[in-house]
Amino acid sequence: MPRERSNRAPHRLEAVQVAAWATWAGALLVTGTTAYFVFTLLKRLDPVLPGYSAYEGEHWRLLGGYVAERLFIGADIVGFLAVCIGGGAFALACWKGYPHPRTWTAAVRALLIMAMVGIMTYRFAVLDPAMQQDLSAYRQAAALGDTGNALAFQSAYDIHHKTASNVMVASLLITLGALGYTMATTGRVMTGKAADTTPPTPRLQEPALVRGLRK
Repeated sequence: MPRERSNRAPHRLEAVQVAAWATWAGALLVTGTTAYFVFTLLKRLDPVLPGYSAYEGEHWRLLGGYVAERLFIGADIVGFLAVCIGGGAFALACWKGYPHPRTWTAAVRALLIMAMVGIMTYRFAVLDPAMQQDLSAYRQAAALGDTGNALAFQSAYDIHHKTASNVMVASLLITLGALGYTMATTGRVMTGKAADTTPPTPRLQEPALVRGLRK
C-alpha cells in the first residue's frame, strides 16, 4: 500500500507536463493556421474600412492585423500558463525524485524548458515592444491618411513580423520536442529507471575501542 501511494504523485506530475506541452503546441498550431486563413480570406475579399477611408494602402492588411492580434495574445497567454504549470510540475517532480535531478532524463527536460523560457522572454521583452511600436505608428499614419509614412512603418513591421514567425516556429519545434521527450521518458520515470543510481558515499564508522571507552 505505501508503494502505491508514492506512485500517485509522479503519475499526476507527468500528466500535467504532457498536458501543458500539448496545449501550448496545439495553441501555436491553431493560431498560425487561423491567422493564415484569415489573411488569405481578407485579401480575396479586399474590404474597405470607413475609418481609414483616406488611406490608399491595402485595407485588408489593417483588418487582418486587428484580428490576428487577438489570436496571438490568446496564444501568448496559453504559452505563459503552459510554461508556468508544466515547468512547475517538472520542478516539483524533480524535488520528489521523479526523475532525479542528476539523471539525463531530468537534464534534457530542463534544457527544453529553459529554451522555452528563453524564447518567451526574448519575445515579451525585446521583439513584441518593437513590433507594437511599429504597428501603432502604422495604424496612426493610416488613420490620418498619410499613406507614405504608413507604408514605411508597415515595411518596418514586416521585418519584425518575419522574425516573429521564425520565433514562433522555433517555439513550436521546442514544445513538440518537450512533448515527445516527456512522453518517451514517462515509462522510465514511472518504473524508477530515471532515479539516481549513484552509490551512496560510505560513512566512517566509529572504532569499537572508542565506543567501549565511552561506556
